[in-house]
Amino acid sequence: MSKEDRIHLAISIILAGTSILSLVYFLPAYISSASAIGLIVYVFILLLECASKSEHEGTNSSTKILIELPHETWALFLVQLLILTNVFSFANLYLESGEVINSLASSDEQIFYLSSRIDALYYSFVTLTTLGYGDFFPSGAVSRLLVVLQLFSGALLLLFIVPVLGSRISAWK
Repeated sequence: MSKEDRIHLAISIILAGTSILSLVYFLPAYISSASAIGLIVYVFILLLECASKSEHEGTNSSTKILIELPHETWALFLVQLLILTNVFSFANLYLESGEVINSLASSDEQIFYLSSRIDALYYSFVTLTTLGYGDFFPSGAVSRLLVVLQLFSGALLLLFIVPVLGSRISAWK
């Protein structure tokens, strides 16, 4: 394992660890916010590196912006950690916002908000995968903003996953 791979692994483990711990131990929302922002910045840097690498492909110059890309084998593992970071950090933020309504449990006289960690994980995962079953929905500006940010970070992850998987598939030939 190279030095760069260890750096990527450490960053991913820190992001995933803080997001998981923040949900499990009900830590303050700013920790989950830091994990979510860290995820977006980290994946954006990885995408810049991918673009820089593809731009200089075929030439002898190897330009790196901040850090070398992880090896393809490690990149597949890192993607899983980054997906966990996304789901857990946004789940905690949805719980903290208190603006996600459970439409199946709501009655005419009482509204039931998202209250359990399992429901928050479920809503976060369904939002990330853009399934949107409709059993939970954001009701306020903060929760709607969180949904947009989660979809944006999920799209960034997808933009990183496609080249990584493509390089792994082409390496198998």
